[in-house]
Amino acid sequence: MNNPVKIKFCDYWDGFDPKADALYRLISQHRNVVLSDDDPDYVIYSVFGFEFLKHDCVRIFYTGENVRPDFNLCDYAIGFDDFTFGDRNFRWPNFMKYEDQISELATRAPLSAEAARGRAKFCNFLYSNSRAAPLRDRFFHALNAVKHVDSAGRHLNNMPKAVGDRYAQDWTTSKIPVPLMN
Repeated sequence: MNNPVKIKFCDYWDGFDPKADALYRLISQHRNVVLSDDDPDYVIYSVFGFEFLKHDCVRIFYTGENVRPDFNLCDYAIGFDDFTFGDRNFRWPNFMKYEDQISELATRAPLSAEAARGRAKFCNFLYSNSRAAPLRDRFFHALNAVKHVDSAGRHLNNMPKAVGDRYAQDWTTSKIPVPLMN
């Protein structure tokens, strides 16, 4: 493989393991990656802190949260947001990181329109980041005022048990077991 690239991951949630992350695995397929705290070539950071500001190197903002990158602070951004900013923003939604789970969901039989009409449930809201854009909260409250919305995430939860543990191996598919869809 070619010369090593020194990368520091910072400002992620407690317990974040860079080597278990899809971005690290993807980069490692093409480059010799060395995790470096001291003198990284690149800092890849998320929304949970400001440690990235201590490093004078290429800064890459990487998030799945509802937060737009500040290009005054980062050189590049990777996230779900679909906008063009030259070659500096790369759209990579969270679901793209979990190809195995997407494949499994795609094999499930779709819910027919007839079956959907007989459902007692209207809508669900699965949301855990209370620090994201306030528009999400306003949308939830406006929709919930029209008809009850089941909110099963940690934020704005109105159900007996929160589902879809963010750090579980099957976090996407665990959010939609059949009993919850009835």
